[in-house]
Amino acid sequence: MFKPLDEHFQTFVDEYLSDVDKAVSIRDITHLYTSELQRFIREHADAFNSAIVANTTRAHTTKD
Repeated sequence: MFKPLDEHFQTFVDEYLSDVDKAVSIRDITHLYTSELQRFIREHADAFNSAIVANTTRAHTTKD
């Protein structure tokens, strides 16, 4: 689950921060990344939900 998220972050860094204009504020970059992350999560919601369900099921199974 974390590998695609890490890859998404690295792609963002490569695309938007490699030649960042000094006039661009950290606030603007943060807003842009937040928007990109929300889009990524929406596009991969099924995978996130499956991972959460699997983790929850595994946690309950190992407690018994």
